Amino acid sequence: MGNTLPNPHDTLFKALLEDPERAGALLRESLPKALTDKMSGDPLPVDGSFINENLRGTHSDRLFQVALQDGRTA
Repeated sequence: MGNTLPNPHDTLFKALLEDPERAGALLRESLPKALTDKMSGDPLPVDGSFINENLRGTHSDRLFQVALQDGRTA
């Protein structure tokens, strides 16, 4: 009867962001055009986290790296 997922929105966004092509589409739709115009290719997932160990059960983050048109990465 009830929702069995503790954080359904987190689960949805994690699933969307696991695929670099979908993550790229989501980021391009969400970020300002001035930033997305500088991106070259799709963002790639990076291991790591900024979430405090005590909060990991309730919060999550996804880190990405993307090549920029000038050869740098962000």
